Amino acid sequence: RSPYSYTLFSGSGSITSSGTYTPSVAGTSTITVTDSLGQIAYLPIEAVTATVSYDFATSLPSGWSFTRNSTAYGQNASNLLTSFAAATGRFEYQYNLGAIGLLIEPSSATNSLASVLSLISGWSAISVTVTATSTASDPMGTYSAYSLDDTNTDIYNAGQLSYNLTKSASTSVFSVFAKADTASIVSLYSSVPASSCSGAVFDLINGSSTYSGFCSGGTNNFGMIPYGNGWYRLWVRHTDTTGSSWNVRIFPAYNTTLTPSASITATGAAIFYGPQLEEGISAPTSYLSNLNREADVVSLNSTDVPQYAGTVYTEWFNQSTSINQTGTILLAGGLVANNHQIVRDANNQVVFSIYDTGTLIAQVTSPNTIPL
Repeated sequence: RSPYSYTLFSGSGSITSSGTYTPSVAGTSTITVTDSLGQIAYLPIEAVTATVSYDFATSLPSGWSFTRNSTAYGQNASNLLTSFAAATGRFEYQYNLGAIGLLIEPSSATNSLASVLSLISGWSAISVTVTATSTASDPMGTYSAYSLDDTNTDIYNAGQLSYNLTKSASTSVFSVFAKADTASIVSLYSSVPASSCSGAVFDLINGSSTYSGFCSGGTNNFGMIPYGNGWYRLWVRHTDTTGSSWNVRIFPAYNTTLTPSASITATGAAIFYGPQLEEGISAPTSYLSNLNREADVVSLNSTDVPQYAGTVYTEWFNQSTSINQTGTILLAGGLVANNHQIVRDANNQVVFSIYDTGTLIAQVTSPNTIPL
């Protein structure tokens, strides 16, 4: 029963009146907690020092190995997309941020629209003229992008390109690179026809976005990643367990200001490159260019890592939201089959899990998001 008092019973370090313990050296200490009735609890605490620190910002740390059995794409120090040969790590850079570390992704044998705009075929156009552009370099530094010009020839519809694909999973992410031209407010849309949709609106000048008024897909199902030279990678996620096909759309002149509402009278052109649809994921992976990317695998065999106990602290960069996020993983038991894990999930909530002989036996998720 409160109030409680705290005392350092044995060992080193100090403890505050609010119960915050600060060790001074590694070793075992005991804290006593006394309640208002005089009842005492003895809490042993094992303080450890950091064993080793590894930095993956620009190179692979000594002792680690890396494999990937395919070519893959990433952004280099010149803010250009470039291909990396098999077994070559992608130490990525991001516009205005510099080096952000080693890119690690799973394999991606996905539905890909990466070259559909170049081929033109397959898209249905309403009030849009598609033209190869030789005046604006694409994210790779070449001239393979296309201008989509909303001509307003159909006064009853916002100009758009539309494409249908066979559906084989309940979730998909539609992404495309985009750059402002005479129009700067563009929109992406993804749906299961006659069932549901998700959409977002993007400002290619100010780098901001909002949800689309066409859909009720939520405010966390889209994002935009800056790539330099005016380019952004835009994406929208949609989930629907019904239906047999996806329909995705690009609106090159959605409005003249950033708003959820479309303006059917807005006109102008924006430039697009490399659209792709990926299934079974929550955010876009790296540019695919119609290739199946194999998984990135990093590994370490070292006696520096304790076998039975320890805490692993990691820092990572979430490209999907362009927010530098940090998180911790606590391996209380140390063994893969028996441990406690505390992680921050994709929804920015803390998840506490307990595993016993490899089976999840308890899991609790925080009700609120964690401030960054």
